[in-house]
Amino acid sequence: LSAEPPGQVPWQLDAVDTDSLRALAAVHGGSLFTALLAGVMALLGRHGRQDDIAVATPFAARDRADFGGTIGCLVNTVILRADLSGGTSFNAALARLAETVREALDHQDLPFPTLVERLNPPRDGHAPFTDVSLALQTGPAAVMLPFFFPSEGATLAFANLALEPLPVPQQL
Repeated sequence: LSAEPPGQVPWQLDAVDTDSLRALAAVHGGSLFTALLAGVMALLGRHGRQDDIAVATPFAARDRADFGGTIGCLVNTVILRADLSGGTSFNAALARLAETVREALDHQDLPFPTLVERLNPPRDGHAPFTDVSLALQTGPAAVMLPFFFPSEGATLAFANLALEPLPVPQQL
């Protein structure tokens, strides 16, 4: 049995690949996230035979001074789109996507629920605007919670707190 939640594919890059992707992205005005996003979008475009690709990503809303002392999860979903039409090269797509990400950062304060309310996309049982989400987690705290529990019955202990996984029935 796989420890990964259904529909998720955890994946880690080694230091050499990470540095190479950062360098490639920097040449085109982007970041490691932008390079990974461009790769995911290129893969989706090729396998889905689509030119207009949208991917959701969580942005941490911690750039405003008035949020500095706030405790809590300040995350907003942002939809990033890429136009892969006309036989766009990966490098050209990466450069355009770097600009798209910069623009999205400039407008990240618009709450996702407000965007959904204003645009009123069709509700067909799927997430609005896209079915794909990409999140880049870095640093030692980037390990997803299911991976803290390598075996059934395992617990994770902190100072005065112990965590244990609870099975959640999946409905398809």
